[in-house]
Amino acid sequence: MLLMLHNPIEGIGSFYGGILHPLVVPEQALLLVTTSAFLAQQGLPALRRAIPVGLVLLGAAVFAQPLCAWAPPQSLALVLGALLGLSVAAQLRLPLVFPVVIAGLFGLVIGLSTDLQEIPVREEGLFQSGALLGGGLGLLCLAVWLESAELLWQEVVIRVLGSWAAASSLIVLMWQRV
Repeated sequence: MLLMLHNPIEGIGSFYGGILHPLVVPEQALLLVTTSAFLAQQGLPALRRAIPVGLVLLGAAVFAQPLCAWAPPQSLALVLGALLGLSVAAQLRLPLVFPVVIAGLFGLVIGLSTDLQEIPVREEGLFQSGALLGGGLGLLCLAVWLESAELLWQEVVIRVLGSWAAASSLIVLMWQRV
């Protein structure tokens, strides 16, 4: 029996495919961008509490996914991305528990979305390690970079990014229903 994982780009190794998985799968990329922007808008104290929770749950979900053999539906990542994008566009400041919960949901959704399809079992650990590294570094770097925005025009760009991500998520959701 050969278990397979989904490698998003043909011809690259499993580790690099895992790194790129959260960056090139559209619903995961939208969720990564909107979660990072949402956490960044909540401020540095929220980032300090939320990022570790998101990283731990991402790691747990990535390595638990082959055991549970279940992946969340794409629509879950898109709905979450749309809601987060709208909250970024509206510049919602929420109590400190919300960023921690959102980071945890990000970790679970991205981690469990490393679905079983196209990578041989002997390379499963490489892919999972890459997915953890790609998703974790993507969230950390993008959230910290967006949090450093201090000028008015930079904050406007982040709000526009949130609205575009929300619109993109909603468009994809609508196309899935047709």
